[in-house]
Amino acid sequence: MRKKTMIGILCIFLCIIILQISPLRGANFKIEDETADLTYHNNSTEGNPGAGVYSEIDIASVEIDGVSILVSFVATPVNYAGYEYTVRIYWIGDDLLGNWTKCTWSDTYNRVHTRIEDGTGGEIIDEYEYDVIGLAGFALVIPIYYTAMIPTILDPHIVAIHTQFRVAEGESYTDELNYATGTKPFPGFTFWITMGGISLIVMIGLIVNKKKK
Repeated sequence: MRKKTMIGILCIFLCIIILQISPLRGANFKIEDETADLTYHNNSTEGNPGAGVYSEIDIASVEIDGVSILVSFVATPVNYAGYEYTVRIYWIGDDLLGNWTKCTWSDTYNRVHTRIEDGTGGEIIDEYEYDVIGLAGFALVIPIYYTAMIPTILDPHIVAIHTQFRVAEGESYTDELNYATGTKPFPGFTFWITMGGISLIVMIGLIVNKKKK
């Protein structure tokens, strides 16, 4: 393999590496959700109503930037009667169950509940903040409190989002986004694949070049 060809290949893959590494530095935690995936409940009957139905509760993504939780929807969420949006983030840390942020947004509630415990289950923080969840376009913006006490703020253990529009008793439309550590690929996985691929190409090039000599 010619030297110029090898240099060209290495330059291309170096660019790929740079593109993949850059977003990982200080990157936000973000999960995309499938859209048009609402579930219609009518007593014991369930089904998917299809696209364009109650898009204001159809979750598109959730993002954590270190100071707030941004939950985006297909359409602008509303807090009319019958609508409810709940977000639960289990941060983990010293205590496996007691470190969390729970949020509710509806026509009745607009609140964020934060609880932080120590390694023995002792309460450090257990507080409610009211009327703090806001709207920004198609998204709910939820502030995170006591961020200095959440070391895993960009790497939560569990994210559970549930939305609902209740039509009548026993009849409703819902959507859910659920994430737990280990259910998504490790962010640097593709980086190591690329590194392995580069190493393999370099090795092949050296072998071919050695044979020619």
